[in-house]
Amino acid sequence: MGFFFGFKLHLICNQRGEIVRILLTSGNKADNNEKVLMELLSGLEGNFYGDKGYITQLKPYFQEKKVKLITKVRKNMKPEKLSQQEQYFLAKRGLIEAVIDTLKNVCQIEHTRHRSPKNFLVNLWSGIIAYKFLDKKPTIRDFQEKNLLTNFELFQDIAA
Repeated sequence: MGFFFGFKLHLICNQRGEIVRILLTSGNKADNNEKVLMELLSGLEGNFYGDKGYITQLKPYFQEKKVKLITKVRKNMKPEKLSQQEQYFLAKRGLIEAVIDTLKNVCQIEHTRHRSPKNFLVNLWSGIIAYKFLDKKPTIRDFQEKNLLTNFELFQDIAA
């Protein structure tokens, strides 16, 4: 009964849990699809952290565009040299999972019985808009802030 709308929601969020960019694709598109990545990252610069699904042969192309795509490596791959800051943020990649979990459970974007494409899109966009207005979003500490806190905690231990 009803329709099935298979889709993937690709998100880019910053360290404060704010959604920067959204891309909706059909469910049969791979994460490392060239067109998906080019559209998702177009006009953006900086470091982007993703899971192993985003491993691609396009890294040289993105580096020309001032985009560094950082992912964990598979077992049969040679590891990349990463700075301490890049390793820190790669370890905190679970932030996007927390954002998606909040969208699904708090903003209720996951619904299995949409009766029309319009209903599906209205439900999705209303959940994303509701997320925008949440007071508490998942966040991670900035790398420098974390280092300052660590140094301050060490100073407290020495002073005590």
